Amino acid sequence: MLIAPARTGSTEPPRFHLFFSVSISGSVVTFTANADCGGGKYQAGVWLARDTGGASWATEMVAGVCGYGSTRFQAVSSAVLEGDTLAFVGLQISGQEGIFKMNISQPAAPVLPVVVAGAAAPRIGGRLVSFPQPPSVYAGEVMFRAYTDDGETGLFHSNRGGTLSTLVSTKDMLEPGRDTVYIGAGQSAFGADGAYAFYASTTNVSNKDGYDGIYLGRRSMGD
Repeated sequence: MLIAPARTGSTEPPRFHLFFSVSISGSVVTFTANADCGGGKYQAGVWLARDTGGASWATEMVAGVCGYGSTRFQAVSSAVLEGDTLAFVGLQISGQEGIFKMNISQPAAPVLPVVVAGAAAPRIGGRLVSFPQPPSVYAGEVMFRAYTDDGETGLFHSNRGGTLSTLVSTKDMLEPGRDTVYIGAGQSAFGADGAYAFYASTTNVSNKDGYDGIYLGRRSMGD
């Protein structure tokens, strides 16, 4: 049986215009979509849809748009759901970008910042300035990619207590005699026992002989 928790063209608010992503954990779905704010204006937001066991789903707004909701953003990325943790990149009304998460098992759970632009980048120096892709989530912990104000790129980790650490960055040498010039990650690139995967571009010390590779790391469990 297929049940649509949300659809475009509905006459009931929110009137969805376009869906960008969907993520599922158990019988809960999160999705990012454009909503019709009226007057030809559309804004993206994040919603949760819970399977009630009947012919409809209970749908609630997580990141508010069009002036609705207690947590409002100018823009949001694709939302990621794993277990009880939902996370996404959001641009706040204040203009400050960050990574945000919520525990969907808690009634009326607040959307909390994991990190916002301007935070210090642990170990590598500089400050985080932007978050170019959705985070990866596992067991309540969050891994994300970010740029720093001194031109570096890194993968960063926030544990369940909110402590931030740097997993790997373009300042790290991944292979002997080669400089790391690019680092990227996916939305499901963080897993059990602190394992994480990413792709990177490296060159020799003369900035030649460039090639890409997939790498596996494991964070210190004390982080």
